[in-house]
Amino acid sequence: MLYCWLDLEQLSHEESVSVSDEDIAILHNLLRAVEECGDQESPRHLEKRWKDLLPSSKHERDVLMEVWGYAGILDPQDTPRTRPSRDDDFFSMSEWQGSDGYSRKALAFYFEEYL
Repeated sequence: MLYCWLDLEQLSHEESVSVSDEDIAILHNLLRAVEECGDQESPRHLEKRWKDLLPSSKHERDVLMEVWGYAGILDPQDTPRTRPSRDDDFFSMSEWQGSDGYSRKALAFYFEEYL
């Protein structure tokens, strides 16, 4: 969580940026990839789905997923866990699975004007 806070804190000091149509398309593609996850898919599966959608490294995609997890966008629901629990690199969303999808409420809070 501290690392995510540091990323967001540093971002808050940046100048405003303009959001391009390409940026909005990337957001929509990332969300579509979440929707297409199988019920038992893990965060690592989602990271692999994002690989060709977002120009980034594995580490950068992991950080983005963690930020989305802490922001409540990729939030484990109360549905029974259908995938085996295992150690992974994630904290905020280690219990997330494909059947959880994403929070439309949290997504609207952060990205409403781009949906």
